[in-house]
Amino acid sequence: MANPDWLEEYEIEEEKVERASAVDAAAGGRLELPDVGEKIIVRFLGEPRKIQNPKLPKGEAWFARVECNGIEYDMPFTKTIGFGVAVEAKRHGFDPARLTGKVFEIIGVKWEDAPEEYRQDKEDVKTYRVKYLGEEIMETAKEVGEVEL
Repeated sequence: MANPDWLEEYEIEEEKVERASAVDAAAGGRLELPDVGEKIIVRFLGEPRKIQNPKLPKGEAWFARVECNGIEYDMPFTKTIGFGVAVEAKRHGFDPARLTGKVFEIIGVKWEDAPEEYRQDKEDVKTYRVKYLGEEIMETAKEVGEVEL
C-alpha cells in the first residue's frame, strides 16, 4: 500500500505508527482522578485489568476502561478505589468482579492522617471516596438534562 503524501511531509515514521497502533488506549487517554473537593461520575465499560508498562512507577498498574462525560478513558484503578468499589458492591448486592455498566461517583478528599511515606513533598495527600449510583443513571441524566455529563 502506498503512503499518502502527508505522511512524508509530516515525517511520520512507519515504525512509530506500528507501535502506537498496537496499544489499546482509550480515545480520551488517561482519566485524571479528582482533586480534593472535586468529583467525577464514571460508567465502567469493562472490568479492571493489569497493564504492564515500564513507564509506570512500578512497571505495572490496574486500569479500568470507563466513560466520563461521554468520552472513553482509561482510569487508574487504585487500591483505594478498588476498596471503595468492593464496599459498594457488598452494600448493594452485586459481584465486584462484574463492574461493566455500573456507574460510580468518585470524590477526591483530603487524607488527614496519611502515613508519612505518602506525604513525601506533599502538603495535602488526597484519597478517594466511592459511591455506587446504579446502572441506568447516565442514560436518565442525559434524557432529563438534570446532570451535566
